[in-house]
Amino acid sequence: METKKFSRGQIFSLDFIIAMAIVALAIGLLLSFYQTTAAQEKEARVQNELNVIALNASNQLLEKNRCSPAGGFAGQGYKLFGCLDGSKFSSFSTSAGLSKGSLMIPEGFNCYITDMEAFGNIQILSNICPSDTPAGVTDVASVERNFVGHAGDVTKYDYERCVAGLYPLDCAGAFGQKTINVKVWKA
Repeated sequence: METKKFSRGQIFSLDFIIAMAIVALAIGLLLSFYQTTAAQEKEARVQNELNVIALNASNQLLEKNRCSPAGGFAGQGYKLFGCLDGSKFSSFSTSAGLSKGSLMIPEGFNCYITDMEAFGNIQILSNICPSDTPAGVTDVASVERNFVGHAGDVTKYDYERCVAGLYPLDCAGAFGQKTINVKVWKA
């Protein structure tokens, strides 16, 4: 009785080849998903960082130059958020102690700040943030902040009339509504 130990035949079955192709395809799809997700997370991190810097800079601009309550109004504990003293705001300069650092804009980042008036954007702080976004920069954060401007101290009478809506055109009698726009990008 003789038995053959070796016989010629198929090395790989067709089922095995199809299974390996499906496994390779699944691994390729998984790697592609991972690469896309990682790129999206990186872009989101960069944009979030820019948004935080722009928001902090706008907060610093509004906080450092806040309207001051006048007379007995000051002793009552009022803080006038969203009100900017126009006399302080128009005199921004590095000699007044304002710099990119004081606006919490780190080294390696550039900015452009405009006071959006009815007749177009007027650049402010040109000595700190000298130019608009250059061509080719894709990651830019822009924050618009609405505020009311008032020159000098605010009296309780004016403030309460404005809050109650008793001034014509939304406080235009004593306050001017304005918008500040802060753009930040990585240099």
